[in-house]
Order: sequence, then C-alpha cells, then structure tokens
Amino acid sequence: MKLLLNALLLLFAALLLPHTEAGLMQGKFANPAHPGKCFVSPNLILSPGEKAKYPQMECARIICQDNSYAQIMTCGAVGGPPNCKLKQSFPNADYPKCCEVEFICDN
Repeated sequence: MKLLLNALLLLFAALLLPHTEAGLMQGKFANPAHPGKCFVSPNLILSPGEKAKYPQMECARIICQDNSYAQIMTCGAVGGPPNCKLKQSFPNADYPKCCEVEFICDN
C-alpha cells in the first residue's frame, strides 16, 4: 500500500511539473562602451532580442531588451512529496530543459 501511495504521489508531482512557473528578474546591464547593448560580462555582450545562458546562475537564460535592460529567467520553485529528494534530470542542458527534475523517494 505504501509503495502504491508513493507511486501515486510521484505521478501527481510529475503531472504538476509542466505547470511550474519560472522566476523572473529584470535589470539594467549598461556599459558606456557598448551603448544600447546588454553588457553581461566582457565575454557576453548581447544586442536587443538576443538571448544566452546567464553565466552567474546554474540554470538561467538572459534576454536582452531595449536600452540595456534584460530579463533573467530561472527555474520556479518545486517541492516534492515527503521523504523525496529532487535531482536535476538534465543539469548541463540549456534553460528551460535544465529545470526538469525527478524525485528520488525513500520506499
């Protein structure tokens, strides 16, 4: 019975994953040497409309907008059933694929 309950909880949690929401931040990434662009780092300078992996976070995307503003999208918070741990399914993938998790549960 406990195994069936854990399986049902795991299935329920898996059904919720596609509906999780992302974290969203916005900031100004201006540098006078690169007007109108998003200066993320010396090795990452984006024009409006361009997107890239945000290097200062494990699983995030930065999208450059007008006037050196950018949005950073991250994975939303996910909680699992009791006695379960989260494991990233694709830790080296690009956002949002790197947000996918699986539950490792004690039996």
